[in-house]
Amino acid sequence: MRKRQTDRAKLMRLLYQKKYREAGMTIAEMITVMLIVGILMAIMAPGWKAFHLNQMLTMAQDEAFQSIRQTQAAAVQSHQIWQVSFQNPASTVQWATQSADLTAAVTWQTLLSGVQIDPALTTLALQNTVYRLQFSKQGEVNGQLGKLTLKAMESDRFKRCVIVSTLLGTLRKAADQDCE
Repeated sequence: MRKRQTDRAKLMRLLYQKKYREAGMTIAEMITVMLIVGILMAIMAPGWKAFHLNQMLTMAQDEAFQSIRQTQAAAVQSHQIWQVSFQNPASTVQWATQSADLTAAVTWQTLLSGVQIDPALTTLALQNTVYRLQFSKQGEVNGQLGKLTLKAMESDRFKRCVIVSTLLGTLRKAADQDCE
């Protein structure tokens, strides 16, 4: 009886050592793990892309908002009419600020790539493919009120806009359906 117990203990020890000596994953286990990771990636990819587009549009909207705000401040500071202009050449949105007398050369700044102006929803004054907004020396809107609407090149689903809502030059931001 005692010999049986020691034989059994030796057998258990051998099985235990063999099991952990040959530890690893079988091909079936490896395929299962890869399949699960693939399914999770397929579920996450569209959400990540939407998140990325939203972030990109929000950053472009912030930059457009700041450029309009800078132009308004420059008009007040210099006691002259200033304008901010936006254009969409070659699939990139560009903006520039300048005195409205248009004597100085214009330096165009580029917004983030992958963003474009939505012409159907943008209501700023349009002059030859350039949208413009002017501010008087008091910082008030000089001319037409309106909004600049940006959309992602990859999708019409997401929109961001900067709205000039009063003659006093009040600016606000909006997103998606609020831009329509």
